[in-house]
Amino acid sequence: MPVKKAAPTKVYHVSQTEDKTMWRVTLAGGSKLDGGKAKIIKTFKTQKEAIAYAEQLGDGENTVLVHKKGENGGGIRKH
Repeated sequence: MPVKKAAPTKVYHVSQTEDKTMWRVTLAGGSKLDGGKAKIIKTFKTQKEAIAYAEQLGDGENTVLVHKKGENGGGIRKH
């Protein structure tokens, strides 16, 4: 009997846009066609809105990573 593979876990990131004016939700693992960049799903005015949306997408099955705000951003503060 064939063994079913589990669906791969998706990883959603919440981070600031380059100009630091908005928060974006992205799906990790961009393709070679787009230069390996993560796909931006949606942008929000606040980090709280972006986190809520990403957690809704995650639905308990996937991972949501929130990146730190500020000049040295990029580190993970919540997962």
